[in-house]
Amino acid sequence: MFSVGATGYNFPAVSNLKTIPSNYRYLAFQVTILKLQAVLDHNVKIISTENYLRDAIPAYMRASYLRDDAQLNVDTVERLDTLVVQATNQYAEQIAHVFQGQSDRFDATIGDSLLVHAVPGAVTMDYRDNLVQLHLVASFFNPSEAK
Repeated sequence: MFSVGATGYNFPAVSNLKTIPSNYRYLAFQVTILKLQAVLDHNVKIISTENYLRDAIPAYMRASYLRDDAQLNVDTVERLDTLVVQATNQYAEQIAHVFQGQSDRFDATIGDSLLVHAVPGAVTMDYRDNLVQLHLVASFFNPSEAK
């Protein structure tokens, strides 16, 4: 599955999740617009903050797994979304440090189901639960073009 920006989700799938804020549609567009502006301006500082990443990482991940073609059952989506939000909230500071060039990479695990990996410009999360395996990628910028 592939999505550009945070807006590729299926709205009914979003409305079923308890972890989704009421202003989610606005939030998804806002993080996408900020990212595009940062890329256009070659200025990654605004998308390298903990606050931005706490909103953007789950939004970008959801654009992939909250789609009809993902064909995931509701229980799997709820578990996955809870883990993505938990990982983002717990590790936003470390991911921000990687995006800001203070570290080369960051790796962590959440329980037995989620592996988090951050490098300059991108975050991946590998989810495994029973028969479901997903490789989610949120790409924010090309580090060689960052300033």
